[in-house]
Amino acid sequence: MEELAYSFHLGNDKNKTKKARQVAKTNPSGTTSFNNNGIQTVKLLSKVYNHNYRMYEKNQDEIYVLKGTKDLIKDVKDLYLDLFEESRIKYNDKQTRSDRKINDYFTHISNNDKTDLACEIIIELGDMEYWEEKKKPMKLRMNEVFKEQIDYLEKIVPNFKVASAVSHFDEHSPHLHIVGVPFKTCNKNGMAIQVGKSAIFTKDSLKVIQDKMRINCIEKFNEVYSIDLSLKKKKKGKNQDIPTSEMESYKQEEKTLKKEIKELEEVKLSNTKVIEKQEEQKTIIETEIADKKKYNNKIALKSKATLIKENEELKKDLEFEKSMHYQYEQQYESLKEKTDYLVDKLKKTFNILPQIIKDILDRLFSGTYIDLKFFKQQYDPDEKSKEIKSFKPFTKKKDYNNFEEDYKNEKSKEKDDFEL
Repeated sequence: MEELAYSFHLGNDKNKTKKARQVAKTNPSGTTSFNNNGIQTVKLLSKVYNHNYRMYEKNQDEIYVLKGTKDLIKDVKDLYLDLFEESRIKYNDKQTRSDRKINDYFTHISNNDKTDLACEIIIELGDMEYWEEKKKPMKLRMNEVFKEQIDYLEKIVPNFKVASAVSHFDEHSPHLHIVGVPFKTCNKNGMAIQVGKSAIFTKDSLKVIQDKMRINCIEKFNEVYSIDLSLKKKKKGKNQDIPTSEMESYKQEEKTLKKEIKELEEVKLSNTKVIEKQEEQKTIIETEIADKKKYNNKIALKSKATLIKENEELKKDLEFEKSMHYQYEQQYESLKEKTDYLVDKLKKTFNILPQIIKDILDRLFSGTYIDLKFFKQQYDPDEKSKEIKSFKPFTKKKDYNNFEEDYKNEKSKEKDDFEL
């Protein structure tokens, strides 16, 4: 079952407590700096009036006057006349000295630094989280609940009269501002009926009042909204001084704190996942290290004989490589020598090649008869090919020299025959 929060706050003036007066005596200024949320003077009453009735704001259509008029100061003054005027007149009639008479009790109390002029009570049911999604028509039904609270408060606290009651719907949650005057009767000193906040709202009486108001509020709420909700448990502690102007900031701060708590929970969950992942990685790394240690230990345990044997095999391989390298070097030198020899001979052959070509040209174009067989032997590629195939390669340097000499002799002979 969903539960709603309920608050009943009575503004207090800590500067008027017995403790505050004792502290003030020891201060050079003769005053204290305690919180002051009570309505002590007309000036403070005007501040409450400006806030409750949104006098300097444009959204006055979001407030509803449930009791009194739109003039808070006049409402309080009128209530003072109803409550205290008869008693004031009787008191003055008994006075023989004019300086002891009270001309205006409202002004008299406003100028008295020991008594509050009026009291403000703020009532709220449900927090910002509950109301933020609700539409305005549903919120406005809270006025019925607030009216019941006003009547019930005056019923259970007969010595407290409401001068003004205004509901606000321009903030995150609907709430009610009540301004009234507590009074005490049968006083032996002074007026018979006097303002008496400290006599009416004591620590014990406030506890009883708050408990009764809580029950009345949730019962009326369930009746108006045709619902069955319950209240959250009442927090322990005394009535708190919360200025009207600061209520919104408290609510916003509460929402912000809840959001921050949620974000911190998400961060915590995220960090937990990261830590778990790091633990897994740590386990994997430790396993790899252990495996590598085992492998290194196996290598270290190899016998000396095995290492010596491997070393001998490597030496044999090295000797074989050296032997092969030497053979390759010898083959290279032999091939180089032959290549150099052939290159030298080719150069010599190229040197006499121009003379050979000249001889051929002379014979071709001199007009002298040349035998066909001789011509084929000299210039036909096919005949040349046959001669090359029948040619035995030189096996010795001497053979090449003889060939060169024979070639020259042959050429000389051919020349002689040609001339004949």
